[in-house]
Amino acid sequence: CATRHVTPQSGPRRIRPPLHLGGIPPVRGLEITMKSLQFFPALLSFLLFGACTTPPPTAEEAAWAEAQFANFKALAGNWVAPEDSDFPPIDGVSIAYKVTAAGHTVEETLVPGSPMEMISMIHLDNGRLMMTHYCAAGNQPRMLAKPGKDGAVEFDFVDITNLASPDALHIHDAVYYFDSATSFRSKWSSWRNGAHNGFVSLVFTRPAAN
Repeated sequence: CATRHVTPQSGPRRIRPPLHLGGIPPVRGLEITMKSLQFFPALLSFLLFGACTTPPPTAEEAAWAEAQFANFKALAGNWVAPEDSDFPPIDGVSIAYKVTAAGHTVEETLVPGSPMEMISMIHLDNGRLMMTHYCAAGNQPRMLAKPGKDGAVEFDFVDITNLASPDALHIHDAVYYFDSATSFRSKWSSWRNGAHNGFVSLVFTRPAAN
């Protein structure tokens, strides 16, 4: 039999790798074409935004939010809590309200001038009433208002920034009761380790000279 001679190549054989995207090997059985890639931006947009959107508020819900924002605006000035409360007056003030940002935001300052001073900013968001609470704990929960019992305004937790850990202490919700032109109440609930931790109830009255 004749012996077949194979001429050796000058170097190691180079195997051309398959074309793939971003360094990710192709999946067996999956063919990526330029036609299919044209739909990728639309899919990414839906995943980032479409699945997270909520329906806009109804006209009735928006009117309610406007009315409650007007109630917060009407709190402008200084208020006092009883001496035996969690936040007794300091220099005659327990909590102060200020309408700012050309009337679009209400600034609430609890125990102004003290080491435990805390601020909450209340504003409308396209027909919804929102609050961001700048807590002495160093985190900032955002809450969304909804109608509560007996005419109350209930703020429910939405999200939070600068939380040390998911189990850390933070304010989770708040309720306001506008009792009269000279009196209102609020109740603040805190969470820790993923569960209700406690609450503080406050009663404020407007000084006669205010």
